[in-house]
Amino acid sequence: MKLLRTLILRPLRRDLLRTALTVLSVALGIAVVVAIDLAGDAATGSFRSSMETLAGKTDLEILANGGIDERWIGRLAALPFNARFAPVV
Repeated sequence: MKLLRTLILRPLRRDLLRTALTVLSVALGIAVVVAIDLAGDAATGSFRSSMETLAGKTDLEILANGGIDERWIGRLAALPFNARFAPVV
């Protein structure tokens, strides 16, 4: 405990301005990282919302490696179901 007081606590109390600036800098850095993360999430949500507005909300997604051949869109559209087809990004 004496070592803790000598090496850590005493310099912290002696240099109050340096300690306060260090704590403020760490808090500001954390706040910036959180703000960037929140801004990225908001931008992603906005983009997703815009895509749903333009293309409609998808109920079914057909995924394939390398995409789907365009001939399938015509065959799917000819099915006797009330369905719309749009590319999903």
